[in-house]
Amino acid sequence: MGWVEAEGYNILFDPQLSGSHHQGLFRVFPARRFERELRPDLVVVSHRHPDHFDVASLALLGRRNPVLVTPDLFVGKVAERLGFSVCILRNYEPLLLDGLTLLPTPSFCKVVEWGMMLHSRRGWLWNQVDTELQSPARVEEVIGRSQAILGEKRSLDLAIVRWQPLHEVEPVIGGAMGFPLRDWERQLQLAVTTGAENFITGSAGFAYAPGRGWHDRSTFPGTEGMFARDLRALRPDAKVWEARTGAVWELDSGVREGEEADWVRVEEEADPRLFLPWELPALADPRQVEYGERRRVEMWLKEELYPALCRAWAGWGMGRAVCLGLRIVGPEGPQDRTLWVDAEKVRQEAGIQADYDAVVGITLSGLVGVIAGRLHWGTVLLGGELRATQRMWTVAENGLRRVPFPAIYLYEALSYDASFERMIWRQVEELLAT
Repeated sequence: MGWVEAEGYNILFDPQLSGSHHQGLFRVFPARRFERELRPDLVVVSHRHPDHFDVASLALLGRRNPVLVTPDLFVGKVAERLGFSVCILRNYEPLLLDGLTLLPTPSFCKVVEWGMMLHSRRGWLWNQVDTELQSPARVEEVIGRSQAILGEKRSLDLAIVRWQPLHEVEPVIGGAMGFPLRDWERQLQLAVTTGAENFITGSAGFAYAPGRGWHDRSTFPGTEGMFARDLRALRPDAKVWEARTGAVWELDSGVREGEEADWVRVEEEADPRLFLPWELPALADPRQVEYGERRRVEMWLKEELYPALCRAWAGWGMGRAVCLGLRIVGPEGPQDRTLWVDAEKVRQEAGIQADYDAVVGITLSGLVGVIAGRLHWGTVLLGGELRATQRMWTVAENGLRRVPFPAIYLYEALSYDASFERMIWRQVEELLAT
């Protein structure tokens, strides 16, 4: 979340007015409270991930009827339902205000998201937000196109750069758990390539809720201090600041740090995000479910998942029945089954075969929540309640060939995006009903 005052406009980026998101899975860190009512002229939602697109926060702001700017049609529809006037912008489509230009920049990934250039007579900055920039060549492309559109020949005054290569998914899908040196190096290269005269480390202002300490020890490989240290070594001519909640920077023919915002109160606490990726606790379900909900899971498996797997089978290109393990863990412990899948049917048997092709594990209450629309796949995945691993390949003349198989095959019946949108609409209607 960020607050910008420029040329008479108040702009609120990715509002997160509460202390938590993802159904309480994450908490804003460090904790803070606002001692004045925020009245933005523009609200910018860069993308639909819940730490940037918080429906409860938007519901509060929508009653004051500001304009919401976003690249995502779904976010726009939700915002209209909550009372906003909505402006959908494409990449490189400038929003021209009196003395100020907002220019969205692309993310080179599957997520509909963008960063944002802000340009005025006082200077220009680039807030990368969470955008995936891939390579230095992509960064140069974005800078060059933005300069042409803005009529700007100078270097960036300020780049608020993405820096933390988060590892919130890798440990639970059988990926690497150690320090991602190559990803760390790449983020530094991308920052340097902006050519900015000043840098602020942006994003990753959260920790896990109490009781989920192992996530804090596996998700955050590095610290802002480490990244700032390395960036200063690579760009000794530039100023590099670590982002701080409540800190103020002034851009006017250069960048300088101002006084702390007197309307933000920050709670001091030790940082729990100490990277010690040594532990991955067993899958366990902390919640009870009703008997009827258990039956609902079995119906979903047979009526939704199994037919979807049969439809997807040909695309995997295995040429044989595929052996999938499924572990559903309730409060009483795990229930294991093996699914033999081909184009015609799914044959089920108890236990998980040792020579499986892929296995998914999920908590019973997590699966119930997704089916019912109370949760989405991201909540249970990031919460460690959804695990997956796979060994999917075929033997070819020149060696082994990986096949196009989704690590979490439950998505074949209900896609990640579909589960998220269904959950959001449920939240919206509940908020409007109160």
